[in-house]
Amino acid sequence: MKINTKKWLNFLFVAYCLFMLWVTLFSRKPSTHRFELSIFWSFRKLFSGHPDGVKDIIQYLDNILFFIPFGFLLPFKKNSKQVAHIAFVASVVIELSQYVFALGLAETDDVISNVLGGLIGFWIYRLTKKYEEEK
Repeated sequence: MKINTKKWLNFLFVAYCLFMLWVTLFSRKPSTHRFELSIFWSFRKLFSGHPDGVKDIIQYLDNILFFIPFGFLLPFKKNSKQVAHIAFVASVVIELSQYVFALGLAETDDVISNVLGGLIGFWIYRLTKKYEEEK
């Protein structure tokens, strides 16, 4: 029996999206409506010597890592611009939902790091496809 790779990857993408919704929305308890629109505020905290600077940068890196599977598994990707647009929309929907339902800090930096993670995932996908084609 041959495994249909495309169907398997589509299944993994749907499972990953459900996991992503669980982590970013459904597993959180409502608190207060909070947002941070300043860009790269966590880097400024780090470079100014703020005690939470390192923790905030780790969170930034976590967001990049969190979206790598999104870009890798996205079933309808043709180029990095398309992946960036889809990752941007998905991230904005998550951040707006977090704000509307008071489920954490909605921030511009999360959108930036999520798009970057999605692009890294897409580039890893492209490298693996290129490697497979050369075999």
